[in-house]
Amino acid sequence: MSKEFSITKLLALCEDKKYATTVAGFEVIDVSESIDVPKSFQKSKLAVQAMSILDDNIVSWDYIGEEERQALKDELAIRGPGDN
Repeated sequence: MSKEFSITKLLALCEDKKYATTVAGFEVIDVSESIDVPKSFQKSKLAVQAMSILDDNIVSWDYIGEEERQALKDELAIRGPGDN
């Protein structure tokens, strides 16, 4: 991994799913204290850390469509809170 996060990496990340990438980036920022950030990015701004984490596939992320979202909600409603 290079020490700098380039704009070309950002463009490649956002090429297909701009909205999903943006949401994933904000989620990474929200939980950044629990993610092992590579040393080369630890002193970078949070946004740069988030994009490098997504680019390096340190966390898994994807867009969930409305049908998948409803199926997950239905499954959770059937199982109930706290059920596994």
